[in-house]
Amino acid sequence: MKCFNDDMTVAVAMTVTVVNLLLMPIQLSIVDISHAQHKNGFTCWLSCVKRVASNPIILANSEGLAISLVSPPLPEFVEQSLDILSRASAALALLYIGASLALADTKKRALLIICAATMFSI
Repeated sequence: MKCFNDDMTVAVAMTVTVVNLLLMPIQLSIVDISHAQHKNGFTCWLSCVKRVASNPIILANSEGLAISLVSPPLPEFVEQSLDILSRASAALALLYIGASLALADTKKRALLIICAATMFSI
C-alpha cells in the first residue's frame, strides 16, 4: 500500500531542497550580519560566507543534491542498509526527542535536589 502519490513526493522533495539550499543560507547570512555590526563591510561579508559555507546542514544538503544528480549505482547491501535506516528514522527521532526531554527534566530535578540539600545542610 502506497501512502503518497509519486508526484506529490517529488514536489515535497523539491520544496525541501529549495528551502534547505536557498532560503537557509540567506537566513543564516541575515542572522550572522545582524550580530556582526561592529565589523567593516568586506570583513563582515567574508566571515558570513565562511560561516554559512561551513555549516554542516548546508554541506550535507549540497553533497546530497550532488550525489542525487550524479546518481551513482549503489551495491545491493548499501541499498538494503539505507532502506532499513530510512524505515527506522521516525522511530529513532521520537526516541531521541523523548530521551532529551526526560534528561532535561532530570537535570532540573537534580539541580533542585542539590540546592535543597545544600540549604538544609547549612
